Amino acid sequence: MPNVFIGLDGEMTGNNVSEGHALCQVGVYFPDEDQRVTYDIGHPFPTQYQDRALAVNGFTMDRVHTLYEEGHNQYYADNRLVEECVRRWGSGRHDTPYPETRLVPVGWNVGAFDMPFVRKYLPRFSEWVSRRTVDLNAVVFSMEGIEADGGVPTWKGWKRKSKRHAEQLLLRAGEPVMWHDAGFDAEAAYYSWNYLRGVMHGGAA
Repeated sequence: MPNVFIGLDGEMTGNNVSEGHALCQVGVYFPDEDQRVTYDIGHPFPTQYQDRALAVNGFTMDRVHTLYEEGHNQYYADNRLVEECVRRWGSGRHDTPYPETRLVPVGWNVGAFDMPFVRKYLPRFSEWVSRRTVDLNAVVFSMEGIEADGGVPTWKGWKRKSKRHAEQLLLRAGEPVMWHDAGFDAEAAYYSWNYLRGVMHGGAA
């Protein structure tokens, strides 16, 4: 069963899926076609939220409710993402309960934070996604003590360096910087991972 690594990020109305906070935007970066997809996700009233979460991602609850009324709900996003997978890899079912291709999400705290929301709100797409994840926080914690540029960055230093590298790549490609947009963050996370892997494999920092 082959693994396919993808960038993945979500924006939420709050930080706790068990308290009724909802996924309001999902972004996936498919490196096989260098394609980023982003879907805004609306929800009906009432939906639980935290002011500090909305302040970070720029959503408002009026926008969340309007998206829902316009048909941009979790089922729309879920079906579109499954269509992207089927277009690439076929149905992949072969009379098994899961597709043969498994998508391994790459991101910052992606397994502990993003994936519980993805599994709740995007159940069909979640069948394609492995329970194994590449958490970039774990990667940078593991890199403390590696020398770079005449110094030894802390894990926070490695995080800054990797995100700066990703940002520069996207800027050179003509992309506007949009941190906390799920699509931008998903693609940037994948580039950050490539940078960190290159350092660990002996490349320049």
